[in-house]
Amino acid sequence: GYSDFVLESILYHHENYDGSGYPSNKAGDEIPIGARILRVCDVYAALITDRPYRKGFDLSTVMELMIDEVKNFDMQVFLAFQRVVHNGDGLNFHKTQLS
Repeated sequence: GYSDFVLESILYHHENYDGSGYPSNKAGDEIPIGARILRVCDVYAALITDRPYRKGFDLSTVMELMIDEVKNFDMQVFLAFQRVVHNGDGLNFHKTQLS
């Protein structure tokens, strides 16, 4: 069994910070912090990796696309994610690491 934290994070990771997501239309701090973090990471992974129907986008394009949809994210989580991606901190995510 997984902890409630892990299960809730997975269940709600498609909730948008503005309340427009699913499955429960949770908004803001109603969304568990783990789900808010997974939301950002999931979108990033989906955009940066190749799909059967398109090539993955380069980092600059990914960040632009994510900024265009920033209403979907907890701003503090997104800004922390940006710092990690842009500054490295030993956790810089690249396509090769996601393959």
